[in-house]
Amino acid sequence: MTAKVSITERLLQDLHHPEPSQRKKAIWELGRRGDSRAIQPLVNLMLQSDSQQRSLILAVLAEINTRSLEPMQQALALSFQDDSPEVRKNALRDLTRIFDSMSQMGYFISSSVYDRDPSVRETAKWAMTQLERIRTSAGVDRPLPEDQPPPP
Repeated sequence: MTAKVSITERLLQDLHHPEPSQRKKAIWELGRRGDSRAIQPLVNLMLQSDSQQRSLILAVLAEINTRSLEPMQQALALSFQDDSPEVRKNALRDLTRIFDSMSQMGYFISSSVYDRDPSVRETAKWAMTQLERIRTSAGVDRPLPEDQPPPP
């Protein structure tokens, strides 16, 4: 475990290397490792990067996020199957918080439908279709049972 920590720390230091190829290599390797400690340093690096490097950093951040969400999904799945109603209620609240933080980003998708670049507009339309598919498959539009009281 110590070797992994020292490698990650070295890669985080390499984000500030004067040689662009060394920074790029560090960015890729951090994404491959999926270590969430790299998120804030990568976001900070975006502020001083060119568009090509920002695109790479965003792809790496998405990879790290996906790897971080997998254990969270497992924890939530276990929680929804728990015998304790309190655990299941907490899982619902926690999942709602995750959805809420993601839904706040929906503004960017909907406004991108009007982007000046046709390929961005097309990708935004695709993204909206995907989100609608997810929303529909999740049963968001189903009516709530009337015999159930609202949650506290």
